[in-house]
Amino acid sequence: MSGSGWEHGELSAEERAWADKEIAADRELLDELASKFGGRSAAIKQGLVMLAEEHRRRRALADFMAEWVAESGPPDPDGVAAMRERHFSRR
Repeated sequence: MSGSGWEHGELSAEERAWADKEIAADRELLDELASKFGGRSAAIKQGLVMLAEEHRRRRALADFMAEWVAESGPPDPDGVAAMRERHFSRR
């Protein structure tokens, strides 16, 4: 893609076409979000904030699960299946 800001290097024509399509899709998404968040930089910053928050939530869950397993042992698969059925069944 001309003016894409990076060199294609040794990519095949098929790889270049795929990369150009991905870049175009990313730019389209960024432009869509930019209109909602006050510009491209603001949209990228919001995305980074959301990614960091998600990372913190996942780390906290992993820490909780590790503490739970250390104190109580691993979750009982039958108990987990029963809870899944009781609370998340789509009946």
